[in-house]
Amino acid sequence: MVAPFKLCALLAVLVAPVVLGRPTNDECGGALPIPDTTNCGDTISGSTIDADFDPVGDNFCGTKNTGRGVWYTVMGTGGDMAMVVTETIATAFDTKLFVYTGNCDTLTCVEGDDDGGQGLLSQVKFTSTLDTEYFILVSGFETETGNFELSVDSATCPARPPPPTPVNDKCTAAVDITCGSNIVASTVSATFESVGGNFCGTDNTSPGVWYKFTGTGDLVLTETTSANFDTKLFVYEGTKCASLECVDGDDQDGSGDLSEVLFFSTPGTEYFILVGGFESQVGNFELNVSCRPPPTNSECNDAAPIPCGSTILGTTLSVVFENVGDNNCGTSITAPGVWYKLIGTGGDMVVTDMVLTETIAASFDTKLFVFEGTCDTLECVDGDDDGGGVGGLSQVTFSTTAGTAYFILVSGFDSFTGDFELSADSMGCPELQAKFHEGSSGGDPHFKTWNHDKYDFHGACDLVLLSNPEFDNNMGMEIHIRTKIRFSWSYIETAILKIGNDTLEIMGGDMRRYWINGVFGSSGKEFPIKIGGYTVDYEKKAVGPSKQRIYTVDLGRSDKIVMKTYKDFVSVDIKAVSDELFVDSVGLMGSYTTGDKLARDGETVLSDPIAFGQEWQVLMEEPKLFHSLEGPQQPLQQCEMPAARRLKNKGKKRLGQPEVLAEQPTGVVITHAAAEAACAYAQVEDRDVCIFDVLATNDVEMAGAY
Repeated sequence: MVAPFKLCALLAVLVAPVVLGRPTNDECGGALPIPDTTNCGDTISGSTIDADFDPVGDNFCGTKNTGRGVWYTVMGTGGDMAMVVTETIATAFDTKLFVYTGNCDTLTCVEGDDDGGQGLLSQVKFTSTLDTEYFILVSGFETETGNFELSVDSATCPARPPPPTPVNDKCTAAVDITCGSNIVASTVSATFESVGGNFCGTDNTSPGVWYKFTGTGDLVLTETTSANFDTKLFVYEGTKCASLECVDGDDQDGSGDLSEVLFFSTPGTEYFILVGGFESQVGNFELNVSCRPPPTNSECNDAAPIPCGSTILGTTLSVVFENVGDNNCGTSITAPGVWYKLIGTGGDMVVTDMVLTETIAASFDTKLFVFEGTCDTLECVDGDDDGGGVGGLSQVTFSTTAGTAYFILVSGFDSFTGDFELSADSMGCPELQAKFHEGSSGGDPHFKTWNHDKYDFHGACDLVLLSNPEFDNNMGMEIHIRTKIRFSWSYIETAILKIGNDTLEIMGGDMRRYWINGVFGSSGKEFPIKIGGYTVDYEKKAVGPSKQRIYTVDLGRSDKIVMKTYKDFVSVDIKAVSDELFVDSVGLMGSYTTGDKLARDGETVLSDPIAFGQEWQVLMEEPKLFHSLEGPQQPLQQCEMPAARRLKNKGKKRLGQPEVLAEQPTGVVITHAAAEAACAYAQVEDRDVCIFDVLATNDVEMAGAY
């Protein structure tokens, strides 16, 4: 007789150690058996980090199989059982769960699930047959990975009591936090508490827990840095819980389903912070509080210098509105702002040149104004509201006169305030431009040599982007990248920088993932760090609905290495002003002095991009920098090239003339016109490759990488 047995994924977050290296149960044939004795809450720790994607049939079993996963087996007992899959708070991710019968060559779907459990967890129920072997695949939504725990309960186990109600379940019991606080906590077993009209930036609908912060006069960033559910975050002020006033609230301004609120804190004022969830979701989370002083350039006389060719981070939060003449310069001045001063470059080469200033990223709808004269007698040059970048970003183009001081005011639409990134483009900086070398890699994947010659190489393997043993008095620098093929296109999945004996490795994806000297990290709290004695800063910024994660290595004298992730894509951009640091560099960016695609012998010029790419595959005798070995490795395998159809299509496609690839799995096909519109605000020299990537991935959001 066949008895029913249920397999369920339920919410119960447990902490597991970070697991590095390719899992032993990465493939179905290596599935780990779950012992019969594993019951009544006993757990098995596992991880999908560094696992590979395993196709199973048509990759659909209750839900799509798209992520990298690991395998287990369990024997049907003929009794009621429950299997629980949970995430760890350190690397929470959106799980998927699949159950199959058969054998690894001919698996048959029993059932699968994405978000049927609590929050982003998964749950599958099915009836088993006694002594039948079931194959369990733990995976993630899209390409998400993370650590989890797997356990089996039997029907004879006593019911687990619910967790106790959190001590800070009510506003009146709010827990004190300060600048630098980092808290791991839970809203499980919390109760819903109504606050005013239950709207503060977003709807308050779920159970939550409370914290209290005393204002310091700083800008305060509160953020959920990890969670196993879709969080919401609310900030209120007041002295009594019954009469709180909204400061701000957020649902998804953080990474993925995480939340963040940035506000200016008045010294001595009490702020109440409520951590809740979307709709009625509850779960475990990590809350971080960081503080920074308000801006000092809120008045024209205190304008901060912005050198031509530079990019500056700033904020208009906590700034008081200042009248400027009749408050109109190209567009009306209505919001508080901050000031910068730019000195015109002049000279015979640039007297008629144009200087472009723009807000290239912001958390609000910006306005941008340029004046000349003195702070007492400012004269409008030009202003703009939404003329630059995506959404509400701004851009002003104007001619400069040598030695003339220009005052730049960054403000907002209506009374909007927030954080921004301001750039003064180097078109007006000829002396810098004449010395400036730049090489890069990114996208699908596109490479740019030191002399800005662009080419594509679509092989999947580990590649030497840059090798310079003589860097900084023979301390040495190496940059390797790992490329992968997906569907009919390829991309850079991982990049690693080595200076001296130190390494920084970053990986693309929705989750923040990096390795510092081989040690895994995901919180971002370690930064800034030192690599070979050079400072590495980390920042994230919103680009449409997704996030760019930016790691900037400051090499001094305007030299820098910028490593970015956007969705699954990784890019590396090197900006060099000091010839002595990079003059001996070789690799996929070619010769530093000529930009020629030189072979390893330093003499042969390889004009064929495929031959050049294969030439710079990491060799057996070269150091293996990545924390794990994956993909084709010399000397046994050369870089894996795409399928014949891909090569045929690539023969037809040139940069600036991409075609939609027939194999794209989505139902909506992006047109060339839509790709052009999405990439309209990319730098001119990158616009063709931006269009290429939007069409190749069939995703207009990929324009955010440029």
